[in-house]
Amino acid sequence: MSNISDPLLLITRIKLWCRKYPFVYIPYAKTFCNPSLKARLDELLDGNHDIFIGGYGGSGNGFLYHLLRTVNQELKLYHHGHAPATITIALKRNIPVVIVIRDPLDAISSVVLRFNTGVQSSILSYISFYKFIYKTIQHRSLLLLDFSGLTENTDSALKRIRHFTGIDFNWDDIRKVQNEAIASVEQRTEKILGSKTFNTPDANRTILKERVKLSIRQFPKYQEAKFIHKSLWEHANRKN
Repeated sequence: MSNISDPLLLITRIKLWCRKYPFVYIPYAKTFCNPSLKARLDELLDGNHDIFIGGYGGSGNGFLYHLLRTVNQELKLYHHGHAPATITIALKRNIPVVIVIRDPLDAISSVVLRFNTGVQSSILSYISFYKFIYKTIQHRSLLLLDFSGLTENTDSALKRIRHFTGIDFNWDDIRKVQNEAIASVEQRTEKILGSKTFNTPDANRTILKERVKLSIRQFPKYQEAKFIHKSLWEHANRKN
């Protein structure tokens, strides 16, 4: 069980609390976050976006962003919205919000490997983010997409977004769109982390990921993450 006396877990819980509420998150982000995020936050506060893309890390945020950029380069997109407070801001400004959900075992292990975060704190982050989404699920300006549906049935996912937002964008060859989006994700990942990690697993990474997954399963909170994902998945697929 998580121990509130653990300094690292206490810091994680404080950070998660700060990310929930705009009145706390805005000064927090402008003080501690990098210049790029600060600039994007200012743009979000101005309400100058066509679509907000969010989700827990490792859930396909980048893939969806580059998909939409491929089919319409004029779209103004807020992407990688990992803080619940930014979703609240977007909804209050009537910006369509698209949230991607992914199985917690895959999403959390991806984040742990990519960013070298602690397993327990990553599980808590997943739960915190999607608990907020579950409470906001009925908002008319919020659309849920399942990671598997996004990656395996991309054509249908894009049509859902087009219908949901009312923004007209078209494509001729969905395979070409997918390949361009994947290439863009790989380029961005290589630039930031120095390696391509999207859709290009190697033997060592596969072994490491299985070890991380084993560790995730050992934490009781993982069961809560599974329950939240199941509830959101059912809602997302009921909307199809």
